[in-house]
Amino acid sequence: MSIKISASQEEILSCFVQTKGFYLMGPIEYPSGRRGPFNIDTMMVLSEPKRAKVIGQVLADYVKNLEVELIIGIATAGIPLAALISQFSGLPFAYVRGEISQRTGEILQGQYWNKKKAVLVDDVIGRGGTKDRVLKNLANRFIIKDLVVMMEGGSGYQKLLEAWEKKTGITTNYLVRWDEATAAMMKAGAIPPAVGEMMLDYLKNPDVWQNNWLKWEKFTAWQKNNSYKLGEPIL
Repeated sequence: MSIKISASQEEILSCFVQTKGFYLMGPIEYPSGRRGPFNIDTMMVLSEPKRAKVIGQVLADYVKNLEVELIIGIATAGIPLAALISQFSGLPFAYVRGEISQRTGEILQGQYWNKKKAVLVDDVIGRGGTKDRVLKNLANRFIIKDLVVMMEGGSGYQKLLEAWEKKTGITTNYLVRWDEATAAMMKAGAIPPAVGEMMLDYLKNPDVWQNNWLKWEKFTAWQKNNSYKLGEPIL
């Protein structure tokens, strides 16, 4: 069962509320294979030093209690997050490349030699598909019992996440849920109300959105009325 990392929720949520360009115009196919109305750019949260310090310090303090020897970041957004945690915790870090290096013949890069106990780090988890590919590439080279992420998918992903944790034996540790961050951003006026409402509805049950023409009709109408292009930040 996933674990919410103990931290000041007001402080953590403010990092998302203060982030411009977190939501991007969709539609988008998420790594889970589901189609959603809007994309997100979690790197925008970490691109401002003060926000990065808050998140990096909280996650580092947590990771230090996991009794691991190595932090492994997952490409691409998990790499800078892992580097932050490494900086604040003093633990070495490595990262899993998107493809095998032609120079080294390795999928893993960094100071991972003679390390056995590791923690995986990424920005978000939904159903765990990306993490499955990483675990396959690592081929049991490390003892991995925990995954640390900034954001967990929310209520609509719970059953899928629980199934992934049971299958892998890995516990997900997260700072905030996607729906919690979205609700806070909408309340603070950081995103348009319609965007927040559609995303909260989507996150409640992503499967319902896949073939529901009424929901997509509402999304298309909003898109036309606001003239956002695909991939453009919603401000």
